[in-house]
Amino acid sequence: TGILISNATIPHDVWTRAKFCLAPAGNGWGIRIGISAILNCVPLVAQPHVVQGFEDVLPFDAFSRTIGEGDIAALPQALRSVSAAEIASKRRALEAVRGAFLWLGGSADGTPGLAYNYTLLALCHRAMELHGRLRAGPRASCDGLAARLP
Repeated sequence: TGILISNATIPHDVWTRAKFCLAPAGNGWGIRIGISAILNCVPLVAQPHVVQGFEDVLPFDAFSRTIGEGDIAALPQALRSVSAAEIASKRRALEAVRGAFLWLGGSADGTPGLAYNYTLLALCHRAMELHGRLRAGPRASCDGLAARLP
């Protein structure tokens, strides 16, 4: 019902009960969005002018909210006004992309770890963006990588 601010490690069960979890900038691209995704807590991305990891391959608008510095003062009221339906929708979207934030074997609930695959897809998109094509030839594309991901 309230807002928890802590300077200590927050247990995972607290994250899973929370509706929103702040994902501020850290030292580079941090793990807060990934932890939020894994624990089904809607990330509040507090880096509005920074492209997030996988932002080019995942529907961030569907599973997160972006906040700017000017939003902080009214944040408690703004979050309380978010409907249960919107939170449920964002959590469903978050569940659909959870694997993108998991490495290796995945999670205890059986969600496969697809972070490596999403990293390859993001790098493929970046290569296309920087060079206009892939070195594999003029007909090479990222479509094959994307087709194998949920």
